[in-house]
Amino acid sequence: MSQGERLLRTILNNPGEDAPRLVYADWLEEQGHQDLAEFIRVQLQLATPLADAKRLVLEEREADLFQSCEEVLLQPLWDYFDPEACTFLPERGLIAEVTLWGEKGAEEFVRHLPELFLLAPVHTVRLHPVGMLMPSLMPWETKGKLEIDHLNRELLAAILAHDDLTRLRELDLGGSHVENRGGESFAVGNYLGNGGAILVAHASTLRSLRALVLSDNAVSEPGVEALAHSPHLEALEHLDLRFNPLGEDGRTRGRKRWGERVLL
Repeated sequence: MSQGERLLRTILNNPGEDAPRLVYADWLEEQGHQDLAEFIRVQLQLATPLADAKRLVLEEREADLFQSCEEVLLQPLWDYFDPEACTFLPERGLIAEVTLWGEKGAEEFVRHLPELFLLAPVHTVRLHPVGMLMPSLMPWETKGKLEIDHLNRELLAAILAHDDLTRLRELDLGGSHVENRGGESFAVGNYLGNGGAILVAHASTLRSLRALVLSDNAVSEPGVEALAHSPHLEALEHLDLRFNPLGEDGRTRGRKRWGERVLL
């Protein structure tokens, strides 16, 4: 294991501490990656309370530095993930949030999940559907067809089986929106249903999760009941179940179990 790998491993094992990141920044600077080193230091500063004027200056510098060091920061991840199927966001200088788009993004996540958690202190994963409103094919068809590419239960089960998910603090399986050329907005979801909710409820790998988003997933009262009885979601501080056909029983069960921590 190289010195850089050892320093990164220390960060992965201590994701909440600043000191290992500052040591890593010093090492990067010694290797000639001055912009990435400064980017880490600037983002660490931005994670602390600052006067508005100071924050504005640092945010402008942050944006400039990210443009110049983006390739160095992301290339190790691009070696495994297609940039068109995945979006990476940094926090405190390193990649902390990953959004995977559609079935392709989910498949790449299943394939390379171990590499991801060895390369970055990721705490948030979003698996979002993508969609497109296709034009009408026949003159008598007055409405276009909404085509959706999304996560399925088989892929979800494969993802939830990975022990590395114990590092996650937020898992977002919710819906997203697409627009047609006329500017109309359409909600699309993963539509995992109660079966998907039950898979999540039974996943011991989610025991460290603080936030879970299951909006737009066709979850009804049986799915809520499974989530409410899960012994693996005790650490949840936020649960989003909006835009699901919960029914009054499902809503009542959700409020009883999570109180103000749930969005219905």
